[in-house]
Amino acid sequence: TTAAACDYATLSAVYSQMASIYDTHQLFSEERNCLRLSSRYAWQAGDTLYSIIDLRRIGGCYIITGQLDSAEICLLNAQELYHRYGYVQEGLVATTPLMQLYVDDGRLTEAKLLMEKFEAEFKKFGPNHELPPNQRIYYRYKGRYYEKTGQLDSAEYYYRKMYSPEMNHTAQ
Repeated sequence: TTAAACDYATLSAVYSQMASIYDTHQLFSEERNCLRLSSRYAWQAGDTLYSIIDLRRIGGCYIITGQLDSAEICLLNAQELYHRYGYVQEGLVATTPLMQLYVDDGRLTEAKLLMEKFEAEFKKFGPNHELPPNQRIYYRYKGRYYEKTGQLDSAEYYYRKMYSPEMNHTAQ
């Protein structure tokens, strides 16, 4: 890594792949270490997006291991970097784990603000306010929010919407 001709992009990719393998085996501390290196080398290679993605993935490791304060710091940092470098939609996606953290911690006002921002700015909602399959986890967080606020009909609606996305948004 001290050579001028160091291929930081490949080095980042190798560490990212190692992190994925550690994730598969639930070795989250090792995964975090590899993601840190992957992020650092992606940054040095000039790949800002992947550097931030790795940072967000580190936040996920912290969530899984119950280190929620560290997860929040990491995810907020990733969100700020997404915004700073113009990756607005990716930054919105990165807020969904924060929604989960805030709802589970009883910080419902903060969770609601994130949800409102997500719904106002995320461009992948379809005509019936449905999300693509890889984004439907949002409905779980929104359902959990409504469950925590005692609005069980709305909670059920969003839990069902995870599996039946064609449900009309105005039907709640």
